[in-house]
Amino acid sequence: MDLFEEMSLFDISLLTNFQKVIESETNRIEKEKEIDIAIFNHSNCQCAGEANEFSMEQMLKTEFQKNFTELGAEFLIIGLYKQCEVYFKVLVNEYQLSQSNAVKKTLYSLNDSLAHFDSINELRLINNCIKHSGVVSNSLANEYPSWNVNAPLGNLLPVYARLVTNVRRYVRDHEQYIKQYT
Repeated sequence: MDLFEEMSLFDISLLTNFQKVIESETNRIEKEKEIDIAIFNHSNCQCAGEANEFSMEQMLKTEFQKNFTELGAEFLIIGLYKQCEVYFKVLVNEYQLSQSNAVKKTLYSLNDSLAHFDSINELRLINNCIKHSGVVSNSLANEYPSWNVNAPLGNLLPVYARLVTNVRRYVRDHEQYIKQYT
């Protein structure tokens, strides 16, 4: 991390902490399931009813784990993009008080000429998918071929982890872009 990133007012520490909570809880549930399997496999009393109950408990834990992880990752994506949008508007209003509303809108809108635009644009498109359909949109798949149209978004934790550093870099560059017009 360079000096400017440390001085930036753009703070994602809450999101970073939330990411750790999601990962920790997901790992905790996984370990709990492994322990349950070991205990069940070593128990002497395994009638059909107990086996069925155990299977149902494992299935419920797995489903909870999946839903918790997916929903948590969606919150991270939405939170990061929202923070970017709000941050740019605050900066524009702070540094560009004398500019017209049209100029202000241009300054806080995403700028495809800045480095790392692809990361924030992908974040934006994923955010839109989460909010509008819950599946991969045509626009996301057309811009980023690794995504398949109408596929479920699935676990977005790896996507968030892949994008967050370059999104922060984009924000840093966008800060400079806004400030240069003062």
